[in-house]
Amino acid sequence: MQLQNNSYLILFVVGIFNFWNKITPLYLYILGWGILSLFVKYLKLVLKIKRPSVNTNAKNVKRTGFLGFNYKCSAIPVNYGMPSGHAADSIYTLGFIYLIYQKITIGWIIAFIVSIFIVYERIYCDKHNMNQILVGMVLGGLVSVLLFTFYKVIGTKLRSK
Repeated sequence: MQLQNNSYLILFVVGIFNFWNKITPLYLYILGWGILSLFVKYLKLVLKIKRPSVNTNAKNVKRTGFLGFNYKCSAIPVNYGMPSGHAADSIYTLGFIYLIYQKITIGWIIAFIVSIFIVYERIYCDKHNMNQILVGMVLGGLVSVLLFTFYKVIGTKLRSK
């Protein structure tokens, strides 16, 4: 089973389905995903910290890793890796789901499992080092808390009218 190419999309869709019946959190989740993605891209251009391994000779190398899943560790173009956008989006999704529902849901568990595979693959295939992953996670956590706070402020103001 190859997870790498679909994991990012799976995580986004899990987030969408968690908020399908809650319109305001759904819009904020999508907005936050976009804001976080742009912020990560901006930081990569400013910090200019390269990925741990930019091996142009390793084309489409398949490795079997965690729980027998196949990882397609293909060559990455020369670009920057700090912070990890995948780790940021993983923690953002987990944090936002938890903060909205205030409990661990089935959707959160699915997002957690997918997030583990995403982060593992990023390190296993030398696309990021642990520092890049941790900085991405912190950014994702901060954006989820900021958007949740924004959601609470909007909700309070709407209820007071």
